[in-house]
Amino acid sequence: MRIQNADDHGTLARLETYPVAETDTTYRTPAGPVPARMYTPVGIAHPSHLMIVNGVHHLGIHDPRIIAFARALSAGGVQVFSPEMPDLTDYRVTPATTELIGIAARQFSHDSLAPVGILGISFSGSLSLIAAADPLNNSSIAFVVSLGSHDDMKRVARFFITGETPRPDGTFGHVKPHEYGTLVLLYSHPEEFFPAKDTTRVRESLRHLLWEDVDGSKQIAQTLSPASRSIMDKLYAHDRESLKPELLNALDRHSADMQAVSADGKIASLHIPVLLLHGAADDVIPNTELLWLEREVPSQYLRGSLVTPLLSHLDVAGDPTAGDKFQLIQFMSTVLELADETRSGAGSIS
Repeated sequence: MRIQNADDHGTLARLETYPVAETDTTYRTPAGPVPARMYTPVGIAHPSHLMIVNGVHHLGIHDPRIIAFARALSAGGVQVFSPEMPDLTDYRVTPATTELIGIAARQFSHDSLAPVGILGISFSGSLSLIAAADPLNNSSIAFVVSLGSHDDMKRVARFFITGETPRPDGTFGHVKPHEYGTLVLLYSHPEEFFPAKDTTRVRESLRHLLWEDVDGSKQIAQTLSPASRSIMDKLYAHDRESLKPELLNALDRHSADMQAVSADGKIASLHIPVLLLHGAADDVIPNTELLWLEREVPSQYLRGSLVTPLLSHLDVAGDPTAGDKFQLIQFMSTVLELADETRSGAGSIS
């Protein structure tokens, strides 16, 4: 209830809650300090510990959805660490982010005097699972919750283009993909779709479009060559179909890059609890990816798996039944039970 509505002051929403102290901080990386934010429940000596990793969005740790999750959990007695992932804020899913997740988790664990849980949101869920399977992080990560994430990046990229949602049993579904996916593909490699002289400005124009600043994008597009403007005009007109052949060819050229950021084949060595949660109406990463992740996580460590109509991609959605609500309550109860096991230390990251 607190995640859905931060202003809900009803008895149930405020049951056993604490004031939350929010602190801007950093974590240390080989490239220098990176911004982060800490949410600490006030008045509890030994809180549990959870790290929330942002998804692909330019607001990063300042995304209102991330803040809502962090505040709601912290008010329930969880110290939440939210480290910025620079590549994800620039709409790039890279192996470097997997390394940063490990670095941030090790520092949070060290300063908390206990292993910490991770909630990986959207594409960072899969990267968090890969980081947790790295022996370097064995003593730092207690559990992982993957929210709306992918198993295979190439399969999701193909979904962006075709809307196809293959299942492990060999059947296919079809969901109209959010236009965001195509924009991310073009933004990742503009040099493959636009004249070389335009790529810098094209990236700026696409960036504004990803920010939902259409007017700003169009203003920059006016400075492009006719060939580039023609492609941008198709995007403004929501015409993705004409770009499909080129986009599909690009997938094959970047198969290795996409495999590097896929959980597929990389998480069999996991030996910590894992929970998988996905929105039923997700049109960014289809919920069929959860079925594939279920096959990848060792069965003895899969503590929960749920596709819920209460979520779209990351947003609270729909008009759920009492049964739907109860299922999500059970799922979140397991998350909090696992978080309780990280209470053995005290202190906070600096």
